[in-house]
Amino acid sequence: MPTFRSLTARMTSLHVITILITATIIPLVLFYFMNVAVHTIHEQAMRDQAEWLASNLRRNSDGKLDLELPRNLKAIFSDDYGRYAYAVLDEQGAPLLSPTPYAQGLFVSSDTIPSGYQVAKIGDKEIAGVSILKNIGDESLWVQVGEDLHHRDVVLDDVVAEFLQRVGWTAIPVLLLLATADILIVRNSMQPLLRVSTKAARISPNRLEVRLPVHDVPNEILPLVTSINQALDRIEKGFAHQREFIADTAHELRTPLAVLRARLETRADLLPTDELFRDVDVMSRVIGQLLDLAESDNILVHASDRADLYEVCADVAAHIAPLALAQDKSVALEASGAPVWVRGNAELLRRAVRNLSENALRHTPAGSTVELIVGSDATVTVLDRGDGVPVSQRDTIFQRFGVRDPYRTGGAGLGLSIVKRIAEIHQGSVTVDSRNGGGAQFTLRLVALDDNSTVSADNELTS
Repeated sequence: MPTFRSLTARMTSLHVITILITATIIPLVLFYFMNVAVHTIHEQAMRDQAEWLASNLRRNSDGKLDLELPRNLKAIFSDDYGRYAYAVLDEQGAPLLSPTPYAQGLFVSSDTIPSGYQVAKIGDKEIAGVSILKNIGDESLWVQVGEDLHHRDVVLDDVVAEFLQRVGWTAIPVLLLLATADILIVRNSMQPLLRVSTKAARISPNRLEVRLPVHDVPNEILPLVTSINQALDRIEKGFAHQREFIADTAHELRTPLAVLRARLETRADLLPTDELFRDVDVMSRVIGQLLDLAESDNILVHASDRADLYEVCADVAAHIAPLALAQDKSVALEASGAPVWVRGNAELLRRAVRNLSENALRHTPAGSTVELIVGSDATVTVLDRGDGVPVSQRDTIFQRFGVRDPYRTGGAGLGLSIVKRIAEIHQGSVTVDSRNGGGAQFTLRLVALDDNSTVSADNELTS
């Protein structure tokens, strides 16, 4: 039997095969019971005829055995008709009376005459009938009545052929109807599974609170769904512990670093403070990124959330402008000035754009400009005039603690991975390309949202 990956096809095919087998067996069983019924009716009819013939046997004035039959019965027992026959024999089996060539008797075996229903081969005919022993006057006589089965088979064959023909023509549309009904029933039965599957597709690291629905789930798979929900409970707790650990660790490290910086400032005349301050700044930035990472994983973005991408980028440009001026660099914001609404969390998006801008600011040389371009298609492009990112590193640059490269100088590689994570949470993406004339071009793509659109708060973004 072919193997189907579709549960609907598998169940339907098995049911159709079962119906076909049943549809084959049932007519055979019916045919058998019909034959049994015909045999029983035939035996009783032959016995009734024998009883009736026996009740009409008389001996005439000459002492001869005589049987007076109505004209219609004489016709059916005549040799010309050939379907029915009777014979009267004495107790020893000697023939006494018969209107047909079967004067020797219908059912005689050696010196005995079997009673009850019998089938005998006489010439080219197969005779079925009964023999009964009756007392006629002061003597006992055998009365035998039989029917030529060849005549009966003609009628029976017609009945069977008509029956099978009707069953056959009825069975074909019934089978098609049942197969169609099977498909509809199975598909309807699969609806709870499809709902479970749809819900499962929404589970992600930032949506671990989602659980598979257990209502209307068939009892056969309810233990599986329950076990998955219990596993998700354990995973959610594990993620929560991990995030708490990262956040707690980052907070705990901030205080020692602040103390270390204060002590360095008091000993500025005795130590190479520039290098030490730079190292402390790097460690502080890593700790800040760890906090950003922990917080971004804990924030849920709902479909009803929306943010103005122009406002987000304007805030970031204003934030990093003083840092750029201190390094003899500049920041330029290019936008139409009109709101660019996107679906998402404004604080997370501000964090992502800030990471891209600070990253560009660190790598663009003095005297150059970091450009922020806000597109009406819900994109933010950040450009610098640094050394650019090699093609071989454009995938690994967004990985946490991945391969170190120029765009991770002085950091642990968390900033760009945070940007990628925030983009994924918003069903967006971030890519890096080379800029014409030298430098890197980072592009953050988000889901655009029309200002006049309405969003259902029941639907949530998934990554």
